[in-house]
Amino acid sequence: MTLTITLQEANTQHACEPSYTTMKDALGDGWKVHQPFPLLQILDVCGLEDALWALRCVPPEQAAEKRRVISLFLADVLSRVERYMTDERSRAVIALLREHAVTPVSKERWIQARDAAFAADAAVAAYAAFAAYAAFAA
Repeated sequence: MTLTITLQEANTQHACEPSYTTMKDALGDGWKVHQPFPLLQILDVCGLEDALWALRCVPPEQAAEKRRVISLFLADVLSRVERYMTDERSRAVIALLREHAVTPVSKERWIQARDAAFAADAAVAAYAAFAAYAAFAA
């Protein structure tokens, strides 16, 4: 499934004027504000920051796919610094994020993962703990 949003949803969530206008122009004059378009198109046209912001505009019926995309994105970001994670408790967050992409993980497991990553006492562990919290919050 591809995540989609509409210009109306972006406007309702108070999209910034320059990005909204850029996206509207890219979609063309015939595009209707209620017509869905792929979130990846925002990435292509406006960049990563706007695409991440636009996740808030994804309709509730796409919640499972949104959770999957966010979890896999965070796991990928953390994988890029995994070599600096000297403690398995930090690395465990990456595995938990990948698990969460398939099946929702309970709040208690996120809290345990966050606390364990912080206890690992490494600078990178803080990023792992933040990712665990961000995935749960999403």
